[in-house]
Amino acid sequence: LNMAMGLVESDCKVLIISNEQQSEYYKQILITYISNAIFNCHTMTRRKVKNFDFTIEEEKTFYLANKFIEEKYSIPGKLKFISMYDFNTEKIKKIAKKLSLSEGYDTLILDTFKAEDASSGNSTGEMNEAARDFDKFGKQMRMRIIFPIQLATYTEGKVSYLTAACISNAKQIKEVGHTITLMRKIIPDELNPEKDRYFLKPYRWKKGRLEGKLQKSYLEIIDSSTKEGKEREFDKNCIDIRKKHILLFVNKTRSGDDDNKILLYEMDGRSGRFIEKAYCDNVFVGQLTY
Repeated sequence: LNMAMGLVESDCKVLIISNEQQSEYYKQILITYISNAIFNCHTMTRRKVKNFDFTIEEEKTFYLANKFIEEKYSIPGKLKFISMYDFNTEKIKKIAKKLSLSEGYDTLILDTFKAEDASSGNSTGEMNEAARDFDKFGKQMRMRIIFPIQLATYTEGKVSYLTAACISNAKQIKEVGHTITLMRKIIPDELNPEKDRYFLKPYRWKKGRLEGKLQKSYLEIIDSSTKEGKEREFDKNCIDIRKKHILLFVNKTRSGDDDNKILLYEMDGRSGRFIEKAYCDNVFVGQLTY
């Protein structure tokens, strides 16, 4: 949803077809996201939205968020959710083509990309064939096609440096993909400056005051549970170890020379937001212990 909202704000029309969740699930996330990002109601959670269990102020925000969504996304038809129990390539293309031609949808997100028959002995071949099929379809319809896909189970909590080889059952998807990014959670040692082997060394690019050239500016690690850390919790030059973070690996892109770039994101599970924090100067290559 975080990616979808970025596209919508860039004036794209996004269609999400899911075989994992009902549309209500995405609507709950969307309301939580808008409540946090637009109305600064940081106590709003998906659980509260699901159970309609609010304080008086949260309930006011809930209705404001719904009105905001209706006026900005629903009435202009910028964002649409469709739930589909089975992953059927032809059915998905038929729906996407109809909405593209009739309502101008230009982006399709498939959650989650998988083989039509997961029990098939040739599921890898089916996924690779489906990827090529959607690649051709996207070019014909001039639609962006985005595939969230699971990593291979053997990588979970073990592989530290992610590549396309970690994609579950579909390594050849890299051949047709325009951009491939992979994500994983970090371990505490990766934000501990004393653990030199694992420390990510997060930094941002800043222009030097004299020469005007971009230089690396390394960020300070703080703990917001302490008095000193609390005072600098919202300092952009700091990384708070008390918050959840993930790494995003840019494995492939045809839009530039940024292959193998690694970014650190702060993850806000309440609102489903990912906040870009820094680049990483060091990522351990090997097996991690979570």
